[in-house]
Amino acid sequence: MRILSVEVEQYKGVAGPLTLTFEAGLNVIYGPNEIGKSTLLAAIWDALTLTARGETARHRAIKPHGDGRPRVKVVFVRGGVTYTVEKLFAGAAASKSALRVSSPKDGVVELAGTEAEERLRGVLGVGETARSGELKPEDQGVWPLVRVMQGESGRSPNEDVKTEAARASLGERLASMSGAVLGGEGAEELLQKVRTEYLRHYTEGGQLVKRADAPMVKATSAAAAAKAERDRLRDQLKEHDAAVDRHARLEQDLDRLRREQPRLDERHRAAQSEVMRIQKLKDGLGELDARRGQVEAEAQLLASTQRQREALLAESAEAESAAPALTQRHAQAQEDVARAEARLPPQRAEVQSRRVAFERAGRLCRRLRAHRETLDAAEAQRVDQERLRRALAAKEQRVASEAEQRALRPDDAGLSRLEALQADALKHTSRLEGAAATLVLTALRPFTLIDERGERTMSAGESATIHAVEPETITVGDVVALGLRPGGADLHKLREAAHDAKHTLRAALQAEGHKTIEEAREAAQRRREIEARLTEAQAKLREIAPKGLPALEEELNQRDAAARRAQQARDACSEPGDPPLPERSELGARLNEAEQHERDAQLALDEVRDALVREEANLKGLLTDAAQSAKASAEASARVDRLRLQLAAHRAEHGVDSALSAKLEQKLSAEQRAVAEHQKLVRALAELHPEQAERDAASAARALELNRTSMKDAETQKAEIAGTLSAAGAIGLHDRLAEQQAKLDAADAELGEARQDAEAAKLLYDTLNDCRTAAQERLLAPLQQEVAGLLRLVFPDATAKFDERYALLNISREQGADSFEELSFGAKEQLGLVMRLAFARLLGGEDGLPVLLDDALVATDEARLERTRRVLDAAAASGLQLLLVTCHWPRLREAGLAPSALIDLEAERRRQERRAPR
Repeated sequence: MRILSVEVEQYKGVAGPLTLTFEAGLNVIYGPNEIGKSTLLAAIWDALTLTARGETARHRAIKPHGDGRPRVKVVFVRGGVTYTVEKLFAGAAASKSALRVSSPKDGVVELAGTEAEERLRGVLGVGETARSGELKPEDQGVWPLVRVMQGESGRSPNEDVKTEAARASLGERLASMSGAVLGGEGAEELLQKVRTEYLRHYTEGGQLVKRADAPMVKATSAAAAAKAERDRLRDQLKEHDAAVDRHARLEQDLDRLRREQPRLDERHRAAQSEVMRIQKLKDGLGELDARRGQVEAEAQLLASTQRQREALLAESAEAESAAPALTQRHAQAQEDVARAEARLPPQRAEVQSRRVAFERAGRLCRRLRAHRETLDAAEAQRVDQERLRRALAAKEQRVASEAEQRALRPDDAGLSRLEALQADALKHTSRLEGAAATLVLTALRPFTLIDERGERTMSAGESATIHAVEPETITVGDVVALGLRPGGADLHKLREAAHDAKHTLRAALQAEGHKTIEEAREAAQRRREIEARLTEAQAKLREIAPKGLPALEEELNQRDAAARRAQQARDACSEPGDPPLPERSELGARLNEAEQHERDAQLALDEVRDALVREEANLKGLLTDAAQSAKASAEASARVDRLRLQLAAHRAEHGVDSALSAKLEQKLSAEQRAVAEHQKLVRALAELHPEQAERDAASAARALELNRTSMKDAETQKAEIAGTLSAAGAIGLHDRLAEQQAKLDAADAELGEARQDAEAAKLLYDTLNDCRTAAQERLLAPLQQEVAGLLRLVFPDATAKFDERYALLNISREQGADSFEELSFGAKEQLGLVMRLAFARLLGGEDGLPVLLDDALVATDEARLERTRRVLDAAAASGLQLLLVTCHWPRLREAGLAPSALIDLEAERRRQERRAPR
């Protein structure tokens, strides 16, 4: 199939009418973005697949701005028959579909409406579609395989092979080319049955099925259950025999324990009697400990009271001896304070006198410094005012130059544009003169020559050359009138181009305010001279005011403020009666002399002030000592009084000193008697060995209890064993064990048969699969061969592998196999192009199918682009028609792409729109 032409009108952004014709092989349509390249391919696609009548989102998307109605006409050839399909997309009422079929055999048949749509779908091999919609993906057949939409150059072709229609078409074509089939419906049914039997035993991965209903699982479970039951009966028989032996041993143990019981009872009673005797002694010892503790506490209380009395007596004696010395120290401190206070007034008067002298010297220094700052500020103010005057003059010069510059046009860029327009006009004029009719006249005698340029007289021997670009008449004297009619196929175009170029130049000159290019050049030269003056003025202004004129004015204002502050500081330091201020020449010496005088006054002030500070610090220390001595004397007197009161209160409570000592002696004697009695009882208790007696009693109790517990446990175990031996399950164990062994042998035999069935099913399934794989490889051979021929041009060492549903599994290279999704975007783009070209060659038969490529090589690098160009050349040479739209034509051209037809869509649209009637 080959598309011959397309005509588009009022389709999205293409107003049209725009008609393009295509050649066999590679057709490249190029132009800038938004010129309508993708729109053109979409129009072809919609004319072939979209019903004219409909209100879907696609119908709304193709409408232009305004009230236009989209119209598309496509002419294509398939199987020697020419089809012309024309659709008007104008809503439900006005839409139209027309199909013209021209066949050498049947002549011309014209169809319209639904009949035309149905015939077109039959020719293209697409399915039914909704009346109001575009073709669904499952109805588009093989056509998505030969189309790359804008922005989808890296899209996998596998996504377009998924539809049943595409797979059916591919399968039929591959079967007809390879002669291989997969066995038909009967073989598929047989393979499915074998697969069902195989999946009863194995998973898809070849592992044994683990479902409960699987034959192997059921047989294995039955054998395992039989073996478990056999083992259970065997263990039960062993346990029965062991129980009989344990029952006999327990009967012997019970007899021995019953004989031991009386002896253990007697031993326990004797040990308890000895423990009770020891407890009585312990109780008496406890009462004695309590009485002794009370006596010891009373003795300790009296000893503590005696110690308190002695401490009070010692502290009272020490306080009364220390009080007179503290009183004498306080009197001496008061005398020292009085002498120090008498020395302070003269020193303070001396400090005040020195401070006044220092302040007078400091005020004189500050006055002289302020006077110096006032003189400096006045000088700086004068300098800045001169700079401001010069800066204002430079600014006025710059403003005048700028005004003069603005009045002159053009600038350098404008002059360059004018000169370019003049060069263009001269170029077109030269071309026109080169194609014009040329008439050379030579006067044999004087005569008058009249032409379109006016009238002039020619002398004998004078020659004139006339270039006629328009039809005109030339009169030679009154002898002859010559009519010149210049011709040539392109003369009209050259004449229009020259006229347009001159008109453009005159308009540009007029816009700049000039009549000739020379005037414009003079104006531009004057403008450059003014620019130089402006640069000079600007440099001068920057030199005077580097930070700008406002900054200079601000600096001058700051100078004024500084001068005022210096004047105010000088006035603040002046007082009536001050001597006159010196001139600048004497100011330095006077200021040095005043500063030296200030330093001397400072030293004198510091000396007397330090002496005063020392004296005041001494007075402060003396006052502190006097206060502390007064406090110490008062505290000593108070302490003596407090201790006398405490001693009197203690004697009133506990008696005089001799009575307290007598009470203490009585308590100490009672404590000694209690200790002697306690030691006697402890010796008696130790002779009875109480710990050993308690251990003997505990040991006898434990032995008695252990014997009783052992008898009870033995009787319990004996009863349990007797119950076990008499249970129904213990009867006939040997017979049941033999019967279960027979069942286990039968289950093992069934497991062997199930294992043989599974291995047979696996062998049959694997054999059939291998045969099917071999047939499938023969079926896919044409597709792999077609892809391999083109793939080697891009990836020399690569091979492609497809599955039974014609989808690409992976591409294998030296570094390994990669699925389509694992490739880079550029590699996806190139591999997708190879596969779509292969599909187009296979599915279209001898004619092939046209391939629509919308910017299909945007991510291909320069090295691969040259290889991809070979793929396009090979596809075009094989008879395929390729419609490639791109905005990267210079890049493709550098890669060596040589299309059968090259269409500059921008130029073609401009040419056809200019030619169309207004």
